[in-house]
Amino acid sequence: MSLERLANELLFDVFEYLSCVDLFHAFNELNCRFNSLLIEYFRHQTYFDFRFIFKEDLSMIRRRYLPLFINEIKSICLSDDDQTPHEIDIFISRLYPLHRFQNLQSISLFNIYSIEKINRILDDLQQIPYLINLNLKQCYIKYDPKNILIMMNNIWSLVNLMDCCLDVYFEDVCHLIPPNIISCSIKHLSLSSFQCDLDNLSLLHEHTPYIESLSVNIWDPYDTHCQLSLVPSLTTLKIKCESSSRIIQALLRKIPNLINLTVQTKKVPMDGHMWKEILNKYLLKLKLFNLKMEFETNGNDNIEQEMDRIIDSYRDHFWIDQHKWFVRCFSYAENDNSLIYLHTLPYVFEYFTMNINENFLFKSTCPTDNHYLTYNYVENLNYCCTTLEGINFSKIQFCNLQHLTLTFPYDDNFRCIVSQFKNLTYLEIIMVNLSQYDNDLQQLQIIFDQAPNLYRLKFHSWLSIPSKFENKNKKTSNQTVWTMPPFSSRSSSVRYLDLRGINQSGQSHYYNDQHCLSLIRSPLGSQCEFLRIEVEKRTNIIDLVNRMNHLRTLNVLCRDRKRNDDLVKWLQARLPSTCSFAKDSTSPNDIRLWIR
Repeated sequence: MSLERLANELLFDVFEYLSCVDLFHAFNELNCRFNSLLIEYFRHQTYFDFRFIFKEDLSMIRRRYLPLFINEIKSICLSDDDQTPHEIDIFISRLYPLHRFQNLQSISLFNIYSIEKINRILDDLQQIPYLINLNLKQCYIKYDPKNILIMMNNIWSLVNLMDCCLDVYFEDVCHLIPPNIISCSIKHLSLSSFQCDLDNLSLLHEHTPYIESLSVNIWDPYDTHCQLSLVPSLTTLKIKCESSSRIIQALLRKIPNLINLTVQTKKVPMDGHMWKEILNKYLLKLKLFNLKMEFETNGNDNIEQEMDRIIDSYRDHFWIDQHKWFVRCFSYAENDNSLIYLHTLPYVFEYFTMNINENFLFKSTCPTDNHYLTYNYVENLNYCCTTLEGINFSKIQFCNLQHLTLTFPYDDNFRCIVSQFKNLTYLEIIMVNLSQYDNDLQQLQIIFDQAPNLYRLKFHSWLSIPSKFENKNKKTSNQTVWTMPPFSSRSSSVRYLDLRGINQSGQSHYYNDQHCLSLIRSPLGSQCEFLRIEVEKRTNIIDLVNRMNHLRTLNVLCRDRKRNDDLVKWLQARLPSTCSFAKDSTSPNDIRLWIR
């Protein structure tokens, strides 16, 4: 049955299953009826996510459709990542500055690389009366205290803002610079990318007096603490800490109404006895407690004895009977040290790492080992096995993985704990064993065949082979021949290839003419839409753009260059005028092209 025979009401139901980007790309200019349906449908939509959009589609939406429903838009999402480089500049133009979106309530901006751009956007947002939600995510900028203070003041000046997430990273460690403007509207705040001592936390509270939820990275290298005033409004707190237990105690004793507490620590010597004292003494209203801790011990220590000491401190009446807060603990050796990880159950964090070796240990305070084995919150798993010995441990299950970093070859335990890949969208591959290369390819193809939604593929490292070559003078020299990533493998869903891998010596691989030709002709290369790569010559860039028919964006580092500006001019003279260029401030030698 043809879609055109369906009633408009049924077509609107079908539209609900598609993103606005896919909907527009599929039905725009199909015929007059569908053009009218798109306009009618968009007029009743309030949320628009323009990530992953085709360049020409973005231009068409701005030119033809946006004027018709700009006043209905309440939420918008834009990104400057490698899939839509400089999209934000294209979308937010003189024709459509943000203040024209007068009913906008929420905005999410991804991968901005300039603090000046952030502040320009925030200036424009001051004129939007109903904005209550602001998200700056995966942004990477230079540490500039003056402009960071301007950014903070701009945010705190948004009169109705209630929820704010600042996922902003810097070239160097960035200590929080509190605003000097008071916001009476902000209630939910995430600042986990900033390091914050108690002095600045105290100033933050003074300027955000009605805060109810806070996520922050606390830090105090000098282990000295100011007198933090009580924060009675705060009921939900997420903290990360890598300094000392004293700053954790100094903070928690000032939050008497805390109901939900999530803590992540590294190298902070706290056991169950210390946590019980803090919770009993200061947090009498606490209902939810989620803990994730990492300890490091000297390789000469008895790792199992130390692990037992830690986990036994969580076995008394307070933990087991009164609250039923159980913990799980596992450890493994890494270099000359041993790492011990402890977390409460159920595990509520998105990221999990497993490094299986002959020193792997796994213990729990659960009444039986079969409790809390399903880790449904984990979306990102890093798995590596470096032993041939059979390791017996309770088989935890990861059922909702979206992002997997996997070292090949993997063992039978991996297939037990990850039994299906239906939600997997991002796979990072590490190959370290030349003798099992053919087996690695078979294992990789098995995952491809079972991952129908796999979209992004990154090769962290691949193998190099030391060989002897004879030159013209009949003298032999040692050279390294590297084995290209297995992009000859087949996956019908992969569209993003990241080929910025390194070999065992940490050397990057630059693709030459032959390598680029092999990529272009390969199954994964022929369907690739987004590509990150390093090439030997500037002509390789021309070949990739002209011969990869589905390529939409290219992030490339070229060895054949002196200055990027000269290379961009050379490329502009040889590539279609529709190609636009953008710089990546996190990697200033990279060039990003938005092709289509």
